[in-house]
Amino acid sequence: MHISRRAVLDCAFLRRVAALAVILYISKKNFPSPGKAWEPLGL
Repeated sequence: MHISRRAVLDCAFLRRVAALAVILYISKKNFPSPGKAWEPLGL
């Protein structure tokens, strides 16, 4: 079964978006300032 390149890219993109959503959610819960949450990502 061949998985298309686009499907793989979409999957990776969705995973990245999900990770960002989790990080934002955790940062809102734990930190009043959003800056700390982005430090591990280097943004």
